[in-house]
Amino acid sequence: MSTTETTLNLRIRLAFCAVGAALGFSQAWASRFDAADNTVSYLDMGSYFFHGHHSAIINGFWSPLYAFLVGLAIEVFRPTLYWEYPAVHLLAFMIFLFTMACFDYFLRHAMQLRSDFDPEKKDSSKLDWVWITIGYTLFLWCSLEFIGANNETPDMLVAGLFYFSCGLLVTISAGRGKWQTFLGLGLTLGLSYLTKFVTLPICLLILVIAWLVAKQKARYVVISAIAFVAIAAPFMAALSAQKGRFTYGEAARYDYVVTVNGIPRYHWQGDSSMPLAHPTREILAAPATYEFREPFEGTYPPEYDLTYWYQGIKPHVHIRQEIKVLASNMFYAFETLFYSLNGILLATLFLAFYETGRGWLILKDVLRYWFLILPSAATVVLYALVYYSSQYLTASFVVLLLCLFFSAAFTITLPKSRLLSGVAVLQFVMFFGLVAAPLSLHVLNIHPLHSRAAERASYQQVAEKSLEMGLMPGDQIASLNASNMGTAMWAHLARVNIIAEVFYRPGEPGAAANNFWNADSLTQEKVIQKLSQTGARAVVSQDTPSGAGANRWLEIGTTGYYLYWLKPAAKS
Repeated sequence: MSTTETTLNLRIRLAFCAVGAALGFSQAWASRFDAADNTVSYLDMGSYFFHGHHSAIINGFWSPLYAFLVGLAIEVFRPTLYWEYPAVHLLAFMIFLFTMACFDYFLRHAMQLRSDFDPEKKDSSKLDWVWITIGYTLFLWCSLEFIGANNETPDMLVAGLFYFSCGLLVTISAGRGKWQTFLGLGLTLGLSYLTKFVTLPICLLILVIAWLVAKQKARYVVISAIAFVAIAAPFMAALSAQKGRFTYGEAARYDYVVTVNGIPRYHWQGDSSMPLAHPTREILAAPATYEFREPFEGTYPPEYDLTYWYQGIKPHVHIRQEIKVLASNMFYAFETLFYSLNGILLATLFLAFYETGRGWLILKDVLRYWFLILPSAATVVLYALVYYSSQYLTASFVVLLLCLFFSAAFTITLPKSRLLSGVAVLQFVMFFGLVAAPLSLHVLNIHPLHSRAAERASYQQVAEKSLEMGLMPGDQIASLNASNMGTAMWAHLARVNIIAEVFYRPGEPGAAANNFWNADSLTQEKVIQKLSQTGARAVVSQDTPSGAGANRWLEIGTTGYYLYWLKPAAKS
């Protein structure tokens, strides 16, 4: 490769990195005051850890590494109530930059591997700009659309670690891996496990693949295994001690019984065939009202460690039902790819394969990348067995698609490369039109495609106004709505704890029966009495009060939230 080509490729990569950073920051900035329900749980875990309760990082459902990073960000910046969620979004953006760097590492080594496969193509480097364009377009599309640089979950970090481990696999496969490479692979896989428990089988698979492709250096995989065990084993031991049996994580067990066995996702009380050790406590059947004051003191205990409340569940494998779930989820995965870039992605891949003229012989070229395709495909199947979400499979999709594009190009000579150049340009134009331009306009407060949604009060405003009304940090409250649909987000900022709720989730089947405001006055009084007995100081509602007792409810500022004092408000 000439110096001119090297400089050009570097500039293209830097340009894509700059575009990615700008779009990622725009995405994070646009939603800086928002938070998801699991954000609150990670914040609680991180806060407890950095305030001396180190055992809080051991959680059966939420993985520890992301909670640690969230807690570290809050500990370093020490933001005010107003800036706490923006600090979390800043962390999400930094993780996005890390993921982009990991992808760049993978892409550079994958491009080098392609050249290694066919060293006689001395002019193949002239197509490097094509692979950089296709690769970064795939990465930015999937990362920003499926996960989002504004997503306060560990999925972006999982994707980055997967890219990096794939890059290390490429280095090992090419025979360029040193002992430091194997050490890095073990450390990366260990951190991946600590980021999300469900990745453990994939981590073990990657270790096996590394052993298979390392050839003369296969003995170095022992270094990878030792590094992985050194990181993963202490947490496994601590979690197993907490649960009283060996376990590497309980999230998959919970997700299986919910999605495959069909038990309720929240507040299930167990039954005779599957009694629970300590479910949330039902204090009223209609409307369904629950108390959960102990043993956790977090903002919203039912979400803090779901596996504690569901301890005793036993997944039942029913082959017919499992096949149905698997087939459905695999269809969703294919549908995601089919409609990516408005259908252009798979269409251009088909054209690239067709241009080779090799027919079924193309499979031979595809198999050159088996060591990358296998963990990518295994990740898709692993999630499809239980639950599908495109954000979980982002990195797998990108690696898999890039391997297929690389395979299609083996027999496309430079004179026929105009097709690949057209594919690269077309994909980038579609990405710019579908993602980059709308996101940029949104940040500039321009909404050309649809009218703006009605503004709602921010969680920061609700928290501030509730404290002005007399709520105090440490107070315990009850909610007339499922708390993880908004109440928990401002309650965390106000540092109040939700200890009971009427489980009302609008839009779900049978939800109307749990709507407090649909009940008669006697039932409403009964609910208020039951909530008062929990020790809550106040009840909050996300819906406008109606009926005879509506005048006893006070709006929290002008936020659309309402508060009912069970105990006298503090005097100002």
